[in-house]
Amino acid sequence: VMELSSLWGPLITAGIFAATLSSALASLVSAPKIFQAVCKDRLFPYIGYFEKGYGRNDEPRRAYALTFVISMLMCLIGDLNLIAPIISNFYLCAYALINYACFDNSFVHSPGFRPGFRFYNMWVSLFGALLCVNVMFIISWLMALLTFFFFSLLFFYISRRKPDVNWGSSTQAHNYRNALQGVIKLDHTDEHVKNYRPQILVLTGHPAARPSLVDFFYNITKGKSLMMCGYILPVSVYVTILSEN
Repeated sequence: VMELSSLWGPLITAGIFAATLSSALASLVSAPKIFQAVCKDRLFPYIGYFEKGYGRNDEPRRAYALTFVISMLMCLIGDLNLIAPIISNFYLCAYALINYACFDNSFVHSPGFRPGFRFYNMWVSLFGALLCVNVMFIISWLMALLTFFFFSLLFFYISRRKPDVNWGSSTQAHNYRNALQGVIKLDHTDEHVKNYRPQILVLTGHPAARPSLVDFFYNITKGKSLMMCGYILPVSVYVTILSEN
């Protein structure tokens, strides 16, 4: 229809080819880089082989080869109407997560998240995330459910595995904010005898030097109330430590 209504039909065909090649090249370059980062974080087993990079720019050649093989397998299906809902839903789900991540970081006032876009608004990000989810179900409700199921499996697997990585996620910002608000609420709430918990300052020196004293007071708190170990450093010792560091 666009070709028939345009001033020159071949220009539309050329534009479609250019946009397709541009998107394909961008995916073939960016996807292996992201996959290499996932491999380096050791989030999933049996994928460490693809983390190796080559050259000055640490190019993931092995991940390039894997991406090429997967792309060829998708092309061999030979039915665009079958492939399109899968690709579209995965892209939309990724965009929804990105939009929600922007909203969540703004909502908890994460100091590391400072968008430079002048007209940025966190509620627009939330609306964009909801819009992406809505379009997913419009395209194919069955494929949308399968996509959510797949992403949920990845999320629960990573949550249970607890990899030794620190991304500075908004979850940490939520935990800090909730803890701070909880302490502020406790400060303005009269303590009741039914909710009494001992709060103990133990002058242990270095805690490792008096483990019996630490264990004694831990038996009182049982990890359910506050116990702080105090270690007083003389000024001369403190200055020596600073000079060594």
